[in-house]
Amino acid sequence: MALADVLAAPGPAPVLVDCLTTWLARVMDDCGAWDDSDDAAGTLAARTGQLLRAWRQTGRPVIAVSSEIGSGVVPGTASGRRFRDELGRLNARIAADSDEVWLCTAGIARRLR
Repeated sequence: MALADVLAAPGPAPVLVDCLTTWLARVMDDCGAWDDSDDAAGTLAARTGQLLRAWRQTGRPVIAVSSEIGSGVVPGTASGRRFRDELGRLNARIAADSDEVWLCTAGIARRLR
């Protein structure tokens, strides 16, 4: 079942998304976004938009885990830079629509909001 469908499903059961990084990698594979195939950007934007709408509309408690890949070395390939940028945008947009945002580094959790 697609993540957006899980979020849209009725019920009080909480959802653990582990992880947005893996979800994005799969969606980029599906869209051909690694090598910028025909309309890859539009298809990727549509899939990301679908997830964000489901995130905003869900009545279920949701915890999402994601990697922070933008704080280190700049990737040496165009596809690596694209993935870093897309994940950064996705993380920022999910965080903007979340009640709480936490950063965990070396097992130390810090609440950002």
